[in-house]
Amino acid sequence: MKVAITGGLSTGKSTVGSLFRDMGAYVLDTDDIVHQLIKTPHVQSQITQLLGPQILQDGSISRQKVAQIVFNDPKKLDHLEKILHPLVREEVEKEFKEIYREKKWTLFVVEIPLLFESKSDQFYDVTLAVVSPSSVCEERYARMHPLTAKNYRLRAQRQLSQEEKAKRAKYVLQNDGNLAKLKEAFNKIYLQIIQ
Repeated sequence: MKVAITGGLSTGKSTVGSLFRDMGAYVLDTDDIVHQLIKTPHVQSQITQLLGPQILQDGSISRQKVAQIVFNDPKKLDHLEKILHPLVREEVEKEFKEIYREKKWTLFVVEIPLLFESKSDQFYDVTLAVVSPSSVCEERYARMHPLTAKNYRLRAQRQLSQEEKAKRAKYVLQNDGNLAKLKEAFNKIYLQIIQ
């Protein structure tokens, strides 16, 4: 069964991914896929053509420099997403075929922040939105990304609101930062998914 975890910026998607992993699910993070893709010469060349050579640092794409450009230029961000989203989808589907053949896992779980924005939700059997109070998200983001903390709002504006993601998802998991409560709520949803 294919499960997508989505949610806003710093809502706790990776924590929920870890909870699935603890239950024996195969978990894939689309951010990791993007990091791998931008290292390939073909994708690197497309992104450099779009954003200019100033995004390169020691011959590699600097994600920080890319973020500075695209989060201040919606058109460039749209172009970048047009390059990356189909490639990410392709990689996820390829990985699913391999995992399906191995028959070792019952769940194939993908952390995908832009699930609905990239119109990828059709691929999944189950969609789960992780929602968190925005003050908690902003604080969490600043802790994890101290150098780019001021970008939180710019990035968050580019996504559907948490309310909209929750409305579109089959399941909604509230995460106010209390891990014990999150695990309890997760376990209930997990049981419903595997039934």
